[in-house]
Amino acid sequence: MTDFRLMPALVGAWAGALAGARLSSPGWLAAAAVLVAVACVTASLPLLHRAAALRPGRNGCSALQPRQSSRWMLVAGCVCGAASLLGAGARAQVRSDDYLARLAARGAEVSLEVVVTGDPIRLQGAVSGAHRLAGGLLLPARAELVAIGADAVRLRHPVTVLARGGGWSERLPGERLRMQARLVPARSRDPVAAVARAHGAPVLLARAGPVQRSAGRFRAGLRAAADGLPADARGLLPGLVIGDTSRLPGDLREDFQITGMTHLVAVSGSNAALFLALALLLTRRTGASIGVTALAGGLALAFFVVLARPSPSVLRAAVMGGIALVSLVSGRGRAGFSALAGAVLLLLLVDPGLASSAGFALSSAATAGLILLAPGWRSHLGEHLPRWLADAVAVPLAAQVACLPVLVGLFGEVSLVAVPANLLAVPAVGMATVVGVAAALVAPVALPIARLLALVAAAPTLWLAWVARTFAVVPHAQLPWPSGLLGATAMVALLTLAPRAIRRRRARRTIATALLTALLALVAARAVLPGWPPSGWLMAACDVGQGDGIVVRGRSAVLVVDTGPEPAAMSRCLDDLGVGDISALVLTHLHADHVEGLPGALQGRDVAEIVTGPLDEPLEEWARVRRWADESGVRIRRAAAGERWTVGDLAVAVLGPAAAFRGTSSDPNNSSLVLAVEVGATRLLLTGDIETPAQQAVLSAATSEQLRADVLKTAHHGSSRQVAGFAAGVGASVAVTSVGADNPYGHPAPATMAALDALGMRSLRTDRHGDVVVGRAPSGVLFAAARRSRPADLPARARALSRAARRAAAPQLFCRVPRAPPYEDAPSASRPSAHAPLRPPARAQRAILHRCLWCR
Repeated sequence: MTDFRLMPALVGAWAGALAGARLSSPGWLAAAAVLVAVACVTASLPLLHRAAALRPGRNGCSALQPRQSSRWMLVAGCVCGAASLLGAGARAQVRSDDYLARLAARGAEVSLEVVVTGDPIRLQGAVSGAHRLAGGLLLPARAELVAIGADAVRLRHPVTVLARGGGWSERLPGERLRMQARLVPARSRDPVAAVARAHGAPVLLARAGPVQRSAGRFRAGLRAAADGLPADARGLLPGLVIGDTSRLPGDLREDFQITGMTHLVAVSGSNAALFLALALLLTRRTGASIGVTALAGGLALAFFVVLARPSPSVLRAAVMGGIALVSLVSGRGRAGFSALAGAVLLLLLVDPGLASSAGFALSSAATAGLILLAPGWRSHLGEHLPRWLADAVAVPLAAQVACLPVLVGLFGEVSLVAVPANLLAVPAVGMATVVGVAAALVAPVALPIARLLALVAAAPTLWLAWVARTFAVVPHAQLPWPSGLLGATAMVALLTLAPRAIRRRRARRTIATALLTALLALVAARAVLPGWPPSGWLMAACDVGQGDGIVVRGRSAVLVVDTGPEPAAMSRCLDDLGVGDISALVLTHLHADHVEGLPGALQGRDVAEIVTGPLDEPLEEWARVRRWADESGVRIRRAAAGERWTVGDLAVAVLGPAAAFRGTSSDPNNSSLVLAVEVGATRLLLTGDIETPAQQAVLSAATSEQLRADVLKTAHHGSSRQVAGFAAGVGASVAVTSVGADNPYGHPAPATMAALDALGMRSLRTDRHGDVVVGRAPSGVLFAAARRSRPADLPARARALSRAARRAAAPQLFCRVPRAPPYEDAPSASRPSAHAPLRPPARAQRAILHRCLWCR
C-alpha cells in the first residue's frame, strides 16, 4: 500500500507558496499566523482531552481521540503551509521593494555586474514588451553589483538580461560579466527583480568553473556534430540529449506541443529518467550485480547533470527522474512515492517559486504517475501483451493521465494523440539518445567521428519529427476543456469516477455507443467539410466590419497589421486562426477602424511590440493606443520608409511614407504605413488606407521589384481614390478588400472593383465572403479560400464554442478557371465564372479540398 503520509505537508507547502506570491504583506502574514495557530491547537488536542476529563462512553471507554497519524499529518500540513507562505511572501516583498526594482521603475541606465546562471536563449522574433528583443538573446543571471556614476551597491538578485550583437551567444553559466544596461520592470509573474537591456558587448571579469566549461565543450561539440543534418534532426538531437532546443524549428516545436511530446526535448524529469533507465538497462544486460548497477546509474545521473548544466532545474529533474525509474525497476512503489513527496516538499520549502512553474508541476505529476500507475498497468497489460509492449504502453499512458489535470488547468485542451504518438516515439528515443550521448562524448576529441554518430542518430530523430508532424495534423488532435481550477477539478473527478463506472456492463455499453456515434459523426463531417483555416494559409483578412484586420503567418512568427474597429471581432478571428503570441503588431495609422480592436488582440496574448507610422493623429486615438500598450506592458516604436526588419522568418520592408502627409484630404489615411511582407516565396503588399497622393508617392519612390507582389490588400477598403497605375504596378494575382457590409461610405467603389477584375486579379471581399485566407498548396500554387464568420456581437457563450467546432465550419471555396480547368468533365454551362464564388460538382469537391483553388 502506498504511503501518503507526506501528502498533507506537500499540499500545504504548494498552496502556501502559490498564495504567498500573490498576497500582499498583511495577507500572507495573517494567513501564516492562522496556520500556525491551527497547528498548535491540533498538536495540543490530547492535552485538552485529558484536561477536560471526558465522560466515559457507553462501553466504559473514554471518548475517541483523533488518530495520532492523522493529527500529525494535519500539523505538518499547516506548518509547511505557513513556512511556504512566509518564504514566498518575503521574496515577493523584497523583489517589489528592493533597490534594483526601484531603479527599474524609472528606467535607470546603470553599470551592472552579473553572474550568468543559465544558457543564452535565442528569441524567435520579437516578443513582449520589456521581456523580449527582436533577434536578440535572453540570458538568466544574478546581479551582484549595480553602479550609477560613483554610487555602487552590492546585492544578490536574479535578473533577466536582454542583449543583441556579438559577445553574448557563447556565454557560460558561472561567468562574471560587466555590462552597461538600462533597467526596466519585470512582469509581476516573473521571478526576477528587473530586466536589464544590455548595450554593446559584455566585459568578462571571471571565467566559469571547470565543470561548466567541460559541459560547454560537450554541448558545443554535439551542436557542431549535428550541423550537417536536416533542419528537424539538427534541432531535435541536442534537445533529446541535453534539452537544448535553441535550433528547433518553430513549427516542429508547436507540433511537439500538440502531440504531447514536448517532454522529450525539455530538461525535465522524463529526460533524466530516460537517461538513467538506459544506463541501468545496459548495465543489467551485462549481468552486473545490483551494486554495480546502482553505481552505473549514479554515474549516469552525474554525467547528465554535467552535460545539461547543474542548474537547480536540472538537479531537480535528475533527482525526480532517478527516483521514478529506480522505483519502477525495483518495484518499490511505496518507497518511491514517499521519496518523491519528500523531494518535492524539500524543493518547495527551499525555493517556493517552483510552485508556479508549469514545468515543475508537470514533472512532479508525471513522476507520480510513473510510480503509482505504471507498475499496476504494466502488470495488467503484461497478462495480454508481450512484456516490452506492456512497458511501452504503460509508461506514456500513466504519465499522460497523471499530467492531464495540470495540462487542462493551464492550457484548457486535451490531447487525443499524445499516447499513440508517444508509443510510436518510444523505440526511436532510446536509440537517438544513446547515439547522441556518444556523439557528445566524442565530439571534443574527434569531431569527424561525432558527425558520423550524429548521422546515425538522424534516422530515429527524423522518425520522431515525422511522428510529431503527422499526429499534429490529425483532425481534432486537441479538444478544448475548461481551464483553470474548475477544469483541473473536473478532470480529476472524471479520472476518479470513470474507472468505477466502466466496471459496470451497462455503463460500458453506453460509453462505447456514445464514442462510436461521435466517431462516425466526426468522420462523416471531416469527409465532407474541410477544416478552417485551410492548411498552408499565409495571410488572412479578418471580417472585422468596416476596417482592417490582417494576419500574416510564417513558420515561426505571426504578424498582425491593424486590428479593426471592435475588440471582440478581432479576438474571434485570431482565436479561429489559432493565433496565440503575436511577434509584431503594426498599426498602419490611427483611425478607429484600424486601432479600436487593439484590446482584443492584446488580451490573453503575448505581443512583442506595436509598430506605428509617422503621424500621431487623431490625438485621442493615439492616447488610447498608448494607454492600452502601457497596460499590457508592450513597447511602441515607429517605423520609417526604407526600413527593413525580420520577424521570425517573415521579412518586412516599409515602402512609405517618407514623412507624414499634411494638407491632404485625409492626412492619417495618406500617412498609412505601406508594407511589403515576404513569406517564403510569397510576397504581400499591405497598403493601409493610402489614397491618391500617397499611392503616387510610393509609385515614384519604389522600384518595380519593390512594388510587385503576389497578393494586394486593396487600399482604403476599395475607395474610389486610387491611382490608375498603382494596382497594375503591383501585378498581384489576388486582391483582398477588407470592408464592412452596408457601410455608409460607399466602399468599395464599383470602379475600383472593375479595375481589379480588368487586371485579371481574383478579387475577394470580407463584406461578401467573410474571413478570407490566401496561401500556397503543397505543390507551391497560390490558393484562396473564405468562410462566412460569425457576427462579433454574439453572446459570449456562442463566441466561446470549442475550437474544434469552430474549425469544422465549412469554408467557401474560390478559384479562377486555370488554363487546364479541373472541371473538364463538367458540362460547359456548369463551369464556374471567373469572378464568382465557385460551386464545383459534388463529385469533384473532395478531390479539390486543400488543393489549388485558384491558378494563374
